[in-house]
Amino acid sequence: MLIQVRFLVMIGLLTAIAATGRAQNKIDSLKAELRQTTAPEKRAEILSVISESFFSSTRYDSLGKYADELLALGTRLNSQEISLLAGAYKAQSFARGDSVTFFKQANEALQQSQAAGFSPGVAISCLGLGSRLLTLGQYDQAREYLLRGFNAIDDRAALNLIGIKSDLIRTVSAVYHHQGRYTEALDYGLQSSRLAEKSKEAIQILKSYLNLSGLYGELSSPENGLGTAQDRQRYHAEAKKYMKLSYALSITNASQRSQGATAFNLGSLYAEDRQTDSARYYLNEAIRLGLTTNFHELLSNAYRAKSTLYVVNPDSALYYLDLAHEHAALALNPITGIATSLDKVKILILQKKWREAEILATKTLAGARELKLLNDQRSAYQLLYEINVAQQRYQIALEHYINFGILRDSITNEKNFARIEELKARYESDLKDSEIKELEQRGSIQALEIRQKNFWLVGTAVAALLMALILFLYFRQRALNQKQRALAIENRFLRFQLDPHFLSNALVSIQRFMLDNDAPRASQYLAKFSKLMRQLLEYSRQDLISIEEEIDLLRNYLDIQKLRMKERFNYRIEVDPSLSVTDSRIPPMLAQPFVENALEHGIGDRDNGNIVISFSAQGDQLLLTIEDDGAGILLSQNPNHKSLSTTIIHERIAVLNQSAKQPIRLQIGPCATGSGTRVTLTLPIYS
Repeated sequence: MLIQVRFLVMIGLLTAIAATGRAQNKIDSLKAELRQTTAPEKRAEILSVISESFFSSTRYDSLGKYADELLALGTRLNSQEISLLAGAYKAQSFARGDSVTFFKQANEALQQSQAAGFSPGVAISCLGLGSRLLTLGQYDQAREYLLRGFNAIDDRAALNLIGIKSDLIRTVSAVYHHQGRYTEALDYGLQSSRLAEKSKEAIQILKSYLNLSGLYGELSSPENGLGTAQDRQRYHAEAKKYMKLSYALSITNASQRSQGATAFNLGSLYAEDRQTDSARYYLNEAIRLGLTTNFHELLSNAYRAKSTLYVVNPDSALYYLDLAHEHAALALNPITGIATSLDKVKILILQKKWREAEILATKTLAGARELKLLNDQRSAYQLLYEINVAQQRYQIALEHYINFGILRDSITNEKNFARIEELKARYESDLKDSEIKELEQRGSIQALEIRQKNFWLVGTAVAALLMALILFLYFRQRALNQKQRALAIENRFLRFQLDPHFLSNALVSIQRFMLDNDAPRASQYLAKFSKLMRQLLEYSRQDLISIEEEIDLLRNYLDIQKLRMKERFNYRIEVDPSLSVTDSRIPPMLAQPFVENALEHGIGDRDNGNIVISFSAQGDQLLLTIEDDGAGILLSQNPNHKSLSTTIIHERIAVLNQSAKQPIRLQIGPCATGSGTRVTLTLPIYS
């Protein structure tokens, strides 16, 4: 059984594409022009363009300031249109931070614009409301607002609002996509792509292509059973084409969030193709960008996709699915949470944990029904069928299979399949008709003939560009073969996160000795501090160090900590005599994060605390333990809080285990005495 990847779709507020490159230069130029302009009418014109740019890229932190100034100018100029436009933008500035204020002001702005017949205000308000409702799973209301905004844009205003019109219809596509209604999703997705291409705006084209790439990815999935295997191969090719175009566009035209979304889609595609190295590269890139930008929606999907690479290792798969669930909750996105739960059910089935799998599948089915997610309901019924067959409960299994069949037929019947083919053909035909009409408007047969000749030149240029892109991806693929080197770089990145407060407090403590004229102790600890810094720099560049070097680093670190904490704890390092500490080598600095946790969360508030670090041989492996006599893991930590250092060390161990001759094992629990915490690391020893 394989976990099915769900591709990320660009929908409204979920994927904030901030303008960069040429688009950012345009905004900077407008800001400079605004500073030099005093005429109210001209300032209002510039502010309108800046606000539209920030709204299109969902940069709401910047939008509020300019909307306020635009509103003041509307009052000063006694212009109803400027005031309505400013009111619509001002409401959107609350979309991410204050939902209550957002819905209140957005609805007020919509009613005012609708009463005045002001279509830009209606379109902006409806796009914001529809996008926010979509993230909350309220599909019918979302679609109603989006279509109302789309229909409000008349032919006179359509040219100036073509980008917003594309966003509106693309978000309608996303609504149908999440409901598993692929025919309608593709219909609106292709319409959005046509509008985006007509706008010639790179950001709009990127968003529409990314939407299509995700949609074609779903259509190509064997689980959806749409068309023949040959049909799905064609959809797969379409998905790959749009994904690669999206990724290329995002590098030069979009924010890190958008780059992360496109990297995720490429990684998901390679995961389905069983190209593990490429999948891991792009998914790790998506995770890096998601962490950099605090983009929980992306992180949830990327960790979920990464779990598919570890199906043969259920514990690792569940670890990444738990991370995916955490970020889905932080993103307030129940849709991704349901998909993640279904993947977890599949892993539980592989582990033959039938009872646990059935409880989770039943709960997830209820959530999918509430959100009207047809595709996820179908998957849940299929999993419940498999669970009950495995337990020989055939009557219950039959009921689930009947429900599964009903939903499958509603999604994948021949009528839908034929409709999808018709939409694709119509889209391609419309593109050709549109080109011909453009040429006819220029009114010259000669120009038409030249255009037809140039078409081949353009085609050749496009083919060359695509070939260059293919070559670029080919050489990048070759670079991925140096997997060990890439893993080493990732190890060094995760290895050590030293608390800045520790550095500051240590230096203040040494300074105190100097001020007290205790030069010998100041010199002694300054030497230790200098040596510790040198060790950190040296060992972070090495894959392995001797046990002796690891012990020396821990002694220096603990001595500095004793100085900082005014001798409020003692420590002891025990070494098995049978160990060759000079010849045996291990990955560096694995113990330090746990020692730091023992100090800060275990014995940090106590006097006369104790820490014992033990190195002992266990066959051809090293048993490393860190014990403290503090309050214990259950009392010292909030059960709902997950330590960043613990997350980092788990990530690092997962990376090291991909190339280790024996897996590194980690156990955390109470000490045998019942007081304090014991951390046990089992490591391979290298010569």
